[in-house]
Amino acid sequence: MLNPHLDTPESIARSALTAMRIRAEESKQHTLSRLVNTLTKTHKMHIDVARDAAAIAIADNEARRLDARFDVTSSTGTCVFATIDGQRAAISIAEIVQHFEIL
Repeated sequence: MLNPHLDTPESIARSALTAMRIRAEESKQHTLSRLVNTLTKTHKMHIDVARDAAAIAIADNEARRLDARFDVTSSTGTCVFATIDGQRAAISIAEIVQHFEIL
């Protein structure tokens, strides 16, 4: 039985990602696919929930190595602000869309 306070889809995905053996040459898309597969088959998550949880877990893992965070208070629907290595930065939604990966 899942504990709703401890066993969120994101925490399950982070644990599953930590347990996976990821080769250095493995693409993020392949890692995402493997993690979604694990979450849907082993943890019986709905595919949409698994995709979101896997994307968050991978992003959290990557963010540990960066000194960068979004400023959610200042950001809008069309412009995102961030602090990167102590410097303020902004990016438009048009620029972000160019970098999206289809889940």
